[in-house]
Amino acid sequence: MKKVTYEDLTSEILHDTKLDILIVNKDDENFYFKFRLKPGNSNLVVFSNGAVDFSKSKPPVFSRSSWYEDYDANCIFIDDKTIHGTDCTLGWGGRYAE
Repeated sequence: MKKVTYEDLTSEILHDTKLDILIVNKDDENFYFKFRLKPGNSNLVVFSNGAVDFSKSKPPVFSRSSWYEDYDANCIFIDDKTIHGTDCTLGWGGRYAE
């Protein structure tokens, strides 16, 4: 797991094949990403959450992260912050404002 500020994020960090989970802090908010990188592969698939069963998982949630072996691609799994701290089990990556 690695944590960086948005301002310190570099392409070297994103290309680190040993990277597992990356936390990017922007404007005092943490954004979570899970990486499954395959050296020498130029394909990329990006996944976001589907509906989350909070009795089985708590945020951050990386839905479908076990699928990475099924793809001939690098995989990035994005935790959807719209479900954090709410009863909402499905978000679309928007920003929640009170």
